[in-house]
Amino acid sequence: MDEECSANSLERHKFGWEDYLVFAAVLAVSMGIGVFYGCFKGKQKTASEFLMGNRQMNFWTLGASLTVGFTSAIALLGNTAEMYNFGTQYSLTLISFLIMVPVTSFLYLPTFRGLGITSIYEYFDRRFCNKTRLLMSSLFVVQSLLYLSVVVYAPALALRQVTGFNVIAAAALIFTVCVIYSSLGGIKAVVWSDTFQFTIIVAALLMVVIRGAMLDGGPAEIWQDAYESGRIEFLNVNPDPRIRHSFWTVIVGSTFYWLAMNCATQSSVQRLMTAPSNKHATWALCLSSLGMIVIYSITFYVGLVMYNHFQHCDPLLSKQVEATDQLLPLYVMEVAGSLPGLPGLFVAGVFSAALSTVASGLNALAASTLRDILAGGFNYKPTDAKGALISKGLSALYGLLGFALIFLVMQLGGVLQVAISLNGMLAGAALGTFTLGMYIPWCNRTGAIVGTIVGLATSLWLCIGAQVAALSGRLVQERKIVGTDCNCTVILPEIPNPDEVFDGYRISYLYYSPIAFLVTIVIGVIVSGITGFQKPESLDPELLSSLIRGRVKRHIKEIQLETCTEIDDQKY
Repeated sequence: MDEECSANSLERHKFGWEDYLVFAAVLAVSMGIGVFYGCFKGKQKTASEFLMGNRQMNFWTLGASLTVGFTSAIALLGNTAEMYNFGTQYSLTLISFLIMVPVTSFLYLPTFRGLGITSIYEYFDRRFCNKTRLLMSSLFVVQSLLYLSVVVYAPALALRQVTGFNVIAAAALIFTVCVIYSSLGGIKAVVWSDTFQFTIIVAALLMVVIRGAMLDGGPAEIWQDAYESGRIEFLNVNPDPRIRHSFWTVIVGSTFYWLAMNCATQSSVQRLMTAPSNKHATWALCLSSLGMIVIYSITFYVGLVMYNHFQHCDPLLSKQVEATDQLLPLYVMEVAGSLPGLPGLFVAGVFSAALSTVASGLNALAASTLRDILAGGFNYKPTDAKGALISKGLSALYGLLGFALIFLVMQLGGVLQVAISLNGMLAGAALGTFTLGMYIPWCNRTGAIVGTIVGLATSLWLCIGAQVAALSGRLVQERKIVGTDCNCTVILPEIPNPDEVFDGYRISYLYYSPIAFLVTIVIGVIVSGITGFQKPESLDPELLSSLIRGRVKRHIKEIQLETCTEIDDQKY
């Protein structure tokens, strides 16, 4: 009976030629933007043009680009599945978007922009040493490749659900399109493609909301059904860090996560560096925050609509889908499959979210590799024209590597938790190292390196342990109430005993970022003290945050005056 249920589900949900037309049109426009900027609009002849757009991007397009770059297919598929499976507690992450803007704008971004650097990891070379720069840029490469693979795997699953396409073929299609327009048009093509893809994503989400309201009831009914199932939950203030989503894990964990993603990753800061001034960059951040609040709010609501639709028969139990990330595509095909073009628009929206994230990631990887690894590590400094060609080749190379990692990501489970875990660990440690450099002038190079390694290793140990326990079936998050009144046999999964798992592995995945951050700071300061604190007077004050720069300058002047006084006393 299970096979019959699954077969009937696949038979009902098929793409029509109108859907393929809409989907192909979106991909064609994205590639067209890359061809335009790569072959006609300036041709991106230098590395500066290719990677930074000559720092003249307006804040409207930057805001849309940042929004789409951080939204990705993970938000569309993962957020809706989160609401369906576990309820609304995670929606408090919207608060972190508001906190992220002033902290990024005033505490970190001015220092980066004041130095006029292309890669943010150049900062470590000036503040600490070249080894620190190589370490951080190498970690960024690993983080980005794994994250991009997760981002591509999500829409590949969606396409398989609604069209029957092979996951690997769909992933290859996404990487091919991204490599074409990002390697041809550079950062300008990425930003303008993001702006176009932002409109597609919003249109696709609005289509789902409107169609769902027509077939599944209004907000009052949807809210009532979610409330009765225990999904409406906002103020679980239990401080236990083992609770996957509570008020504290979401507020603290999400805030650190989004701060790290905006302040300590090349892909985000590089786009903000293309703005002509700090004011424009801040406005871009504000627009990005607003855009993410809108898109995330819609995805959260759609997740509750999905529960209303599937409340009597859970698609996972009835084997209509293989993973929770396929719930939204199944829902779209059930409510909009009879309307020509609308399923194609939805899949185009999911693909657009993936394209924007991958394209910006490939461009950031090219920038970091050229500036940090080739120039910083091997002292290879090509001419601007040759640098542009190398950057384009690097974008293509990383596209191929990202595609190869798809085979690993397929074994890791739900895309939302995996993506946040990967980024949280690495970006959290990077944020800690940047904080050591900008706000603790006594921290030395040894403290920065050891602190980063220990901070990352700590969160990595917790994450890998939790992932192994989950894959073995010993650590499975119990879902909220789901429907079992299906037309086929359903087998309820066994709930494992969490006491069998080490408590450290049960810590919420949202805490990986603050753990990496705090451990990096504490170990960095301790090791600096053991090996000899850095003398603030030996630093370039421009490498420090503007909030402490004045105090450090006064300290340097006092030392200089004392030195001059001692010299004068010795003369007489």
